Amino acid sequence: MNRQKNSTFCGKIEYLYKTVCILMTFVLVSQLAACNSVQKEPDEVSNITVYYINRDETKNVGVSYYLKSTETDDCVKELVECLKKQPASGDLRATIPGDLEILSMTIFEGQLTLDFSSSYRNMSFTAEVLFRAAVVRTLTQLDEIRFVQFLVEGEPLTGSTGEVVGLMSSDLFFDNAGGEISTNEHANLVIYFANSNGDRLIAVNRAVEYNSNVAIEKVIAEQLISGPVGTDTFPTINPDTKILNVSVTDGVCYVNLDSAFLVQTYSVNSDVVVYSLVNSLTNLKHVNKVQILVNGESAVTYRETVDLSMPLARNLDLLTDVEGGDGN
Repeated sequence: MNRQKNSTFCGKIEYLYKTVCILMTFVLVSQLAACNSVQKEPDEVSNITVYYINRDETKNVGVSYYLKSTETDDCVKELVECLKKQPASGDLRATIPGDLEILSMTIFEGQLTLDFSSSYRNMSFTAEVLFRAAVVRTLTQLDEIRFVQFLVEGEPLTGSTGEVVGLMSSDLFFDNAGGEISTNEHANLVIYFANSNGDRLIAVNRAVEYNSNVAIEKVIAEQLISGPVGTDTFPTINPDTKILNVSVTDGVCYVNLDSAFLVQTYSVNSDVVVYSLVNSLTNLKHVNKVQILVNGESAVTYRETVDLSMPLARNLDLLTDVEGGDGN
C-alpha cells in the first residue's frame, strides 16, 4: 500500500516538474522573441535622407530618417509631414513653409504630382530653388517615385523666364553643399576683369586655395569682387559688395548680392560689370546661366541699362583676345 502511494506521489512530482519545465521554456522563448523584436534594426529600404534648408538659405542639409509606412502613398504623406516639421537642429528650418498648402498629391507610373496653393509664389528665388531641390531629392528616394512635378493652383510651375519647369529628378540638382569636414581645395579659375577702357572683358587665370565647405561659385564671386592682383586688368564690381548667398540648381547659378552692387565706383560699362560675373561663373561646367539677385529681388535693372530679371547666359562678344596677368 505504501509502495503504491509512493509511486503515485512520485508520478505527480514528475508531472509537475515536466509542466514547470514546459512553462519555463515557453516563457523563455517568448522573452527571446520579444527581445529580438525590440532590437531588430529597420530595413535599409526604410532609411531615408530628409532634406531641409539651412537658415542662411545657401544649401540643403540631409537628416537621416526611418520610415514607418510601407505603402508608397503613405510613405509620401509621411515624408511630406517630415518636411513640414521644424528639424531638431537650430541651424535648419522646415522645408515646407507653414503658409504653403499642398492641395493634392497624385502618383501615376512613377511620377508624383504635387499641387501647391498660391502662397508658393511668396518664396524668394533662392528659397524656391532650394525648396524644389529638397522636396525632389527627398521623395525620389522612394523606389516607386522617379519624377516629381510641381503645380501651383492646378497650373504647371514655371521658371523665372516663363518656361515650364516640368518633371524633376534628383540628378537635376547640383549639390554645392560640400562635405561635412573642413579641408582645403585647389582650383584653377578663369576670372573676367575689365580692360583699361572699361568696355571689354579680359580673362585672367587665377589659382586659388579655398575651404571645401565653401561653394566654388561663391569663391569665384569673392575673387571677382576682391579685384585683380596685377596691373594689366581693372576691377569691375564695387568692392563693398556683400554676397548674401549663392546656390545652383538646374544649371542656373543664383547669386544674391546686397545693394552695394548697384553702386558703381569704377569707370566701367554696365554690361562689362554684369558679364564679368556671368562669364566667370559660366566657366564652370555645371553652370549654364546666372541669375543675379539684389537683396533677394530679381526685378532689377542695373544702372538702368542691363535687365537682371532673367538668368543671363555667357556673352562672348565682350571678350578680348588678350589674356590678363594676375600677379599670382
